[in-house]
Amino acid sequence: MREKNPLRYLLSAALLALTALGLLNVFGDNAEVVAQAEALTCESPPCGATLTQLSRSPISQSFRFQVGGKHPGEVAVECHRSYYFVGQYQCAKR
Repeated sequence: MREKNPLRYLLSAALLALTALGLLNVFGDNAEVVAQAEALTCESPPCGATLTQLSRSPISQSFRFQVGGKHPGEVAVECHRSYYFVGQYQCAKR
C-alpha cells in the first residue's frame, strides 16, 4: 500500500481556498470598491460620475466613469487587493 502524503492534502486544500477566494472576488458584493473608485473620479463634488464600464477578475477590478462638472470626460480607475486574493482594495486612476 502507498503511504498517505500529507503534502498532497495541504496542496489540495490551499488550491481549493484560492479558488474560493477568487470566486468571492469576482462574484462577491463590491459596493465599497465601486464607492472608493467613484470617489477618485470627482475632483470637486458634485461631478455626477456615472459608471459606464465594470470589469472584475480574481485579483483586480476596473471601472470607467463618465463625469461632468468642471472637467467633463471619461475617467478610468483600477483597483487591486493588497495581497492578490486578500486585503483591502487600493484604487488609482489610470
